[in-house]
Formats: sequence, structure tokens, C-alpha cells
Amino acid sequence: MTRLRIAQLLAVVAALAVLGTAALAVLRWPGDDDAEAGTGAGPGAARDPAVLVVRDPGTGATFEVPGGDWRVRDRAVRIYYEDDAGHPVAVVRGPAVFRPGYCAARPDASNRGFAGFTRQPLRSWLAGLAPEGGAWTAGVDHERTRLADGNPARLSRTSVFLGDRGPCGAQAVEVAMAEAGDVRLVVVSDRGEPGTLAREEVDAVLASLRTG
Repeated sequence: MTRLRIAQLLAVVAALAVLGTAALAVLRWPGDDDAEAGTGAGPGAARDPAVLVVRDPGTGATFEVPGGDWRVRDRAVRIYYEDDAGHPVAVVRGPAVFRPGYCAARPDASNRGFAGFTRQPLRSWLAGLAPEGGAWTAGVDHERTRLADGNPARLSRTSVFLGDRGPCGAQAVEVAMAEAGDVRLVVVSDRGEPGTLAREEVDAVLASLRTG
């Protein structure tokens, strides 16, 4: 896989498309969002239209993203990266997507990032984003923190440097993950380009995790 094709992975999101080895693909991208607007504090909580809450039905865990530039897709939508054999190696279902359609060259198939619950560890996401010889990564940083519900969690992050880019691509992508028990929340976002997520915005999404 060339660096150019890797550089387009995050930004170019095409329905029912596989862009190559370790490529990003999306299954069923519905036109309507399926987000729950609210604080994530449970039934009866005051609703805030400026906040979108994403819930994992399997664990009951939730996280929050701001309204505005974020859109939340329903559970029928999966974003994933494949290996050489066509097997998904890193998957999110029902993701929150940041700035969908931002790129004029691909208005129906672009975004600047996404967040969602995943079963795969950070190393699987790195394997999907940076196959051997296709890109290089910075070292992984780890830290301990407290989540919105007071539970302890492990935060991990690294950057993948992609080199050449297409019209909708970015030179680098950051992968950040919060882990608490069996719950994993991953945020994948373009870096070093105008209109991308700031580090504190990524941290706010991760810190909003409530494990149920």
C-alpha cells in the first residue's frame, strides 16, 4: 500500500468501498443521524442540544461529543480497517464523525476524524493505519486518569505519520484510546491541518467516557 493511499484513509470515507490493503471502509452510511442528545447522566437528566451522547448497547457505556461539527451514525454503520486478507482488524460501530463532508473534492466521502467503541486494542488500530513499510509511528504515550464517572482509566495515544497526501488527506493521524475494564473508546483524527481536532478536544471526548 502506498503512503498516498494511507494518507487518504481517514479523510476519504466511501460507502461500501474498500480503498486497499489496511483500508478504511464503511458499511451502510444512513442519511439520518441516530444520536441521543443529552448529558449522558441517565434517564431524567437535563437535555442539552449542544451535546451528543453515544451509547454502547453491549456494555451500557457512553461518551459525549459536542454538537455542531460532530454527527453520530446509527449502530448499522461500521468504520473499519482491513488487513491484506480482507479481514477487519480495527472496527467501530455507530461512530461519532467529526466534520463529515469537509473536503470540497469529496463532499460526500470525507471527514476529519471519528470516535467510537471498539473491541480491538491500540496495537490493532496501528496495524490498520500503518502497515509495515507504509508509514511510521511515534512512540505510544500512556497515562492514568479519572473518567467522568470517577472510574480509573488508562489513556494511550500515538501519531501515525503518513507522508504524501491526496486532496482530502492529512500528513499525520493521531490514535487515542481510553480503556476502563472491558470498555475501549478510540478517537482517530487528522493532525497538522486546518480545521482538525485540537488535543484538548480529543481529551475531552475521552474523559467523557462513562462505563455504565
